[in-house]
Amino acid sequence: MIDFLEKNYVMNFSKYISQYTSFEKSDRILFDNLCSVKQINRNETLIKTGETAKEAYFLKKGMMVMIYEKKGKKYIRDFIFDNTPAVAFPSFFNEKPSRYSIKTMTSCTLEVITKRDYIKACIKIPKMKSIALTATNHGHITLEKRFEAILTLTPEERYIDLLKNNPSMVNKIPIGLIASYLGISIQSLSRIRKRLAKKKKSVI
Repeated sequence: MIDFLEKNYVMNFSKYISQYTSFEKSDRILFDNLCSVKQINRNETLIKTGETAKEAYFLKKGMMVMIYEKKGKKYIRDFIFDNTPAVAFPSFFNEKPSRYSIKTMTSCTLEVITKRDYIKACIKIPKMKSIALTATNHGHITLEKRFEAILTLTPEERYIDLLKNNPSMVNKIPIGLIASYLGISIQSLSRIRKRLAKKKKSVI
């Protein structure tokens, strides 16, 4: 989920939702009151693979990662940057075991709503269910764009895209995780980085 907002701008869950649907001020205040803000240390697991998600998160500041784990191997589903929801959608909405884990990569400031309070929001805010559907659809579109990029772009182009959108954060991600996200080996990513560094020097 690539951050499309201005750098250093921090929003909250309800403001994010307002980008995709009309959300009355009174509804926003009600929703905000159902959320809590938490400070989470780095390397904390918020949702484990196989667990049912009981909370939905909005990352105000920091960096997180979604990871598939199979037979001892880890596969990066997505990175989560500032001002982005961090939700195991199928698990949270359908109350099914999550197929992936969500972990913090840095210390993070999160806005949190529990499933119980989300249900309260659905009762008190009539359009909440349609808002949730819009948010879910946006998540599907984002994932579809990622799969499309895997099919149509080279690993170098995908790396450039990731770097272009979040340069300061990407530099903090371990090379092994970036390689997994791109679906290539660490050696291949190292070669890509060297080529890009040479191109940059030749331009200078």
